[in-house]
Amino acid sequence: MQILGICRFSYPAVGGFQNEHNTVEARCNYLYSQERLNMRFSAFETFTLPSIRSQSDPNFTFAILIGDSLPRHAKDRLYEVTANVPQIKIVERPSGPYRQVAQEVVNSVRNWEAPICAQFRLDDDDAVHLDFIAELRQVITHNQELFRYGRRFAIDFCSGYAVIPGRKGIKAAVVKQKLWTPALAIVLRPKVERSILNYGHHRLHEFMPVLSLSHLNMFVRSFHGDNDSLVNRRQPSFEYAALDEGSRNYFKQNFNIDETAVKAAWSAL
Repeated sequence: MQILGICRFSYPAVGGFQNEHNTVEARCNYLYSQERLNMRFSAFETFTLPSIRSQSDPNFTFAILIGDSLPRHAKDRLYEVTANVPQIKIVERPSGPYRQVAQEVVNSVRNWEAPICAQFRLDDDDAVHLDFIAELRQVITHNQELFRYGRRFAIDFCSGYAVIPGRKGIKAAVVKQKLWTPALAIVLRPKVERSILNYGHHRLHEFMPVLSLSHLNMFVRSFHGDNDSLVNRRQPSFEYAALDEGSRNYFKQNFNIDETAVKAAWSAL
C-alpha cells in the first residue's frame, strides 16, 4: 500500500482558486507578494510542517507543488525548512491548468506497482493528527470490501478543530464537518490515473462510496485573512475559545502544534 499526500504551496495555477485573476502574471503578483508569502510560511511552518514531520507512521510520501517562478528567496526557504523531512518531495512546475498539473504531479510520485494507493490533500495552513497516516492505513486494511462498489472509495475523518491563529495565540473550536479537505483521503486500485485533486472534495460522495469516521479529532483547519476558501464566503461560525493549559498540551501532543511558535510567527507579520 502506498500513501501519498499533495500540498499546493502558492502554485500559480490556471484555475483552482476562489480568487481568480485574468492573467498568470496577475496571479503570480498576488501569490508572490511578500506580505502573502510571509503569512503562508507562518502557517506552513507552525501547522502543516510540524504535523507532517512527526507522523507516527513514517511510510508515506508528501509532495509539495510549487511554481518554477516562485521567488528564489521563498524557494530557498521552503527547501531549507523541509530538508530534514524525508517524506517531502518538492515538485516544481510552470503555471498550467490546476487539475491537469496536480494529477501529473501526484502520478509522478505514485508507485504504480502498489496494489492500493491512498491519496490525501492538505492545504499549506492546515494540519493532521500525528497518527493520521497510521489510522488511515489501518482503516483501509479493514475496509477493502468497499472496492466491491468500484475501483475507488473515500475515507473522511470528519472530526477535528477549526482554529484562528493570531498574535495572542490560538482560538479553537471542536467541529464535525463532512468532506473538509484535511484528513480526507481517496483509496485507489492500480491503474486508476485520476487523483484526489481531480474531484471537488465536497462532491466526493457523488463519485464513490465515502466512509465517515468521527472517533478521533483528526485535523486542524485554520481560518485567517488569507484563506482562499473564504473568498466570496463568510467564515464559518463556531464557538471558538482560547487554548488553556490542557488544550495547549493536547495540540502539542496530538498535532505537534506549539502555541508559543504560533504567537511568535504571527507577531512577526
